[in-house]
Amino acid sequence: MEAWSVFAEIAAALAGEEFANFVRAVVRNPEDVRALYDLGYQLIEQELPDLAATALAQAHAQAPDSPGVLNELVSALEHLGLNAEACRSCKR
Repeated sequence: MEAWSVFAEIAAALAGEEFANFVRAVVRNPEDVRALYDLGYQLIEQELPDLAATALAQAHAQAPDSPGVLNELVSALEHLGLNAEACRSCKR
């Protein structure tokens, strides 16, 4: 979680407080699937699919039956060109 805390500081400087609040929500409650999903979605919007995949993989591990989480995880992985990993995520 320390990495997300540092990223929140960077995010505030680069993308503003609104975006940084999504990161801070995960720092406050790293088990919150909704916070992880929201952060992952926003990271994709900020064109940071590698970080998005990290947050969304955490969310998917906690909520493997959530189609929304899986959809965004697959999207992040596809942005990274990790199509095989995206397919494996769908089969878990």
